Amino acid sequence: QAFDFLNTDLKELNSGFDVIISNPPYIVEEEKEVMTTSTLLFEPTIALFVRNDALEFYRRIAELALLQPSVVHIFTEVNEFKAKEVYALFVEKGFSD
Repeated sequence: QAFDFLNTDLKELNSGFDVIISNPPYIVEEEKEVMTTSTLLFEPTIALFVRNDALEFYRRIAELALLQPSVVHIFTEVNEFKAKEVYALFVEKGFSD
């Protein structure tokens, strides 16, 4: 089976996919002090930090997936301090596993 890959911003994606693989920004400012120096020095700020809501991008991912007519698989990195909340968000939206 052939696959087409799309590298895009979640804010620009609307439909036409079966799988979402994402490493979204998920760190709030208060967590900055527990992060490793190497992460802070070598990762772009926009790739790491959200303004106020650590679940912002996970909500968008779930909303996008629910719009798809086909089965959607979601693979995403999560904030170690928010893993239970991310799991609960996806379960609440009807996802499992």
